[in-house]
Amino acid sequence: MTLRVFTSTVADGNMSPAFQDNPQTRANRDRFFKKNGIDPNSVASMKQIHSALIIETSNPIRHIGCDGLMTVDKALWLSVAHADCMPLFFYSEHPYILGAAHVGWKGLVSRLPFKMVEQFVKKGATTESIIVEGGPFICEQHYDIDVTDERKNKLPHVALESGKIGLDLRQETLRQLQEAGIIPGNIHLSLECTAEFPGRYSSYHVHQAARHGAMVTVAGVQNV
Repeated sequence: MTLRVFTSTVADGNMSPAFQDNPQTRANRDRFFKKNGIDPNSVASMKQIHSALIIETSNPIRHIGCDGLMTVDKALWLSVAHADCMPLFFYSEHPYILGAAHVGWKGLVSRLPFKMVEQFVKKGATTESIIVEGGPFICEQHYDIDVTDERKNKLPHVALESGKIGLDLRQETLRQLQEAGIIPGNIHLSLECTAEFPGRYSSYHVHQAARHGAMVTVAGVQNV
């Protein structure tokens, strides 16, 4: 069994959970999952609230009010809807555990990546064996905020030529994962910034939300 991670693009249509009950959005998600060999009825999702709440599940349903999912069911796929926040997936082969997290600035301040590793360890995984995969998210060069924004006191940031500062989700995610004991070589974060590829990805921060909706990233195990 091999961990597989798939991210939708603008061409796949809107995957926004805000339109979960919209027939077109459901059709987009189902088509994307089937294209990648995934049964849509085997995918668990979340109504995300920018929290650090993690729920363990074996049900392919939409879990309300959380930003982390865990499962020990190899038949279950876990998904994260996103359009700037980082979709982060955690995988232990022995014992089998799969985790998914929706990581934005609030999730980082609440230490969601660190807490996910803690939950894995409680279920018998070793930090040396956990693999972490991250999908596309907004980089520090585009996540620009005013210098008076209080978030600069909570997260790493860089100075931008515009006079603003850019929040660095990558740096803080790496810091928390390594603090939790994850081996640096087992951490694989996407180098693609959602704001840099407007024809491929949606960016709420840059495009002010609505133009393309959101992407979905889904992870699970397949026989390859």
